[in-house]
Amino acid sequence: MPRQYQSPPDEPIGLLVAATRRRIKQAVGLRLRSHRLSPQQFWVLTVISEHEGRSLRELAGWQRLDEPTASRVVGNLTRQGLVRVDVDRGDRRRRSLVLTPKGRALARRLRPIALAVRAAIVARLSTAEVRVLRAGLRKVIANMERFAQGSRGGAARMASGTRVALLAALLVVPGAACRRGAAAPPGAASVPVVVAAAVRRDVPVQIQAIGTVEPYLTVSIRPQVGGVVTAVHFAEGADVKAGDPLFTIEPRPYETALRQAESLLARDEANARNARAEAVRAEKLFGEGVLSSEQHEQLRSTAEASEAAARADRAAVDKARIDLGYCSIRSPIDGRTGTVLVHQGNLVKAIEGGPLVVINRMDPVYVSFAVPEQRLAEIKGARAAGRLVAEAQMPSEPSPPARGELSFLDNAVDRGTGTIRLKATFPNRDRRLWPGQFVTTRLTLGTREGAIVVPSQAIQSGQSGTFVFVVKPDLTAEVRPVSVAGDRDGETTVEKGLQPDERIVIDGQLRLVPGAKVEVKGS
Repeated sequence: MPRQYQSPPDEPIGLLVAATRRRIKQAVGLRLRSHRLSPQQFWVLTVISEHEGRSLRELAGWQRLDEPTASRVVGNLTRQGLVRVDVDRGDRRRRSLVLTPKGRALARRLRPIALAVRAAIVARLSTAEVRVLRAGLRKVIANMERFAQGSRGGAARMASGTRVALLAALLVVPGAACRRGAAAPPGAASVPVVVAAAVRRDVPVQIQAIGTVEPYLTVSIRPQVGGVVTAVHFAEGADVKAGDPLFTIEPRPYETALRQAESLLARDEANARNARAEAVRAEKLFGEGVLSSEQHEQLRSTAEASEAAARADRAAVDKARIDLGYCSIRSPIDGRTGTVLVHQGNLVKAIEGGPLVVINRMDPVYVSFAVPEQRLAEIKGARAAGRLVAEAQMPSEPSPPARGELSFLDNAVDRGTGTIRLKATFPNRDRRLWPGQFVTTRLTLGTREGAIVVPSQAIQSGQSGTFVFVVKPDLTAEVRPVSVAGDRDGETTVEKGLQPDERIVIDGQLRLVPGAKVEVKGS
């Protein structure tokens, strides 16, 4: 198999690309306000326009997003009518992302914004940044040339050549930046930065995801008999108890049907009593030899038929009573009513029509969320050891998060998104959680003892992964690759790469390069 190209871990261009990406995000955010798109949605829309028909997993790989985040962004674009999800004809389990006509038109209008933003960013590069960019490009080109020469497959060589051509084309723009007289090299000048110390402490092992609040029970109230709605006994949005009256359907036709059934029952019961008496007399006369066998059997059959008719009438009376009872519709559960969908005076049909009202039980409630399938084994192990606590934080609410317990783990992984569905049950007496609401959900799996914790703004992303800038004792910046285990409340847990009490840069990274002098402004 052909070898796969890997960028060296100390490649300076990775640092510059990370800084450039942040500038792109800021610039695009300013330009997209009129279109009501976030920068993340803009780039996802751009990628889909360039690669229509691809799956969500492929999109997440191109954008370096986890699949739940990519699914959330695509869902927002779908709700705006810009993207639709189609079923692949060849493989019905595969979902393809396609632009709608509205989304395609918007992507064409926004395409110049991306080009203008990139041009503006490169034009603002300083001379020092241009030097780093050129050195990095030369190293990348050399590495890719060696990779292309060592590969056996023509496709690998073609891909390498294409990438080299693109990187070489980028060199033209930094040259223009130098001709326009960009900022002079900083030389010995120090870069002002804000630092913080890495600390060691016990932190919870958590999985964070966006969840949706769901009612514990949902009942759609439908009529079981037809007729005119004569009364509505509740207010929209009111709390009801099980057994409380909700609607009344005109009962008079069913009262008449009940009286008719009772009359038929009385008649057939009288006939049955008479037939039984005749059968008893026929039995006696048959024993004395006065009555023929044929007459005896006929009278006995008549008695049995009369008994059967009476039983059928009793069933008809019971059904008429049940139908009459259905004229008074009562709540089957404790819950909260929604919008009244059928008002007084409307004619409704039995079963076939739509619901009259929907009742949701809101105490307790479920919070449903999806997590990557890679965390499944960890979740199952923690669940086997005991109950797992879940937290739900409402947006823009300063109060502490609601606490619940994991109660459901789906029986299959969603192949389209590579995630598995979980549900947690939350007490909701104060009605903080509302069905349909989006909440930030955290599932606690355990505690990581003695972990290294740093402010989240210190973590940077590059071609080779995540890194931080460490301020050494001689006040120079060092690039330190780190492995991140998770983040919570503005703090990130670092698995390896840092030691306690090391000073790291949390503000001012845009102007830093490896070995640059720094001036500590605060901590």
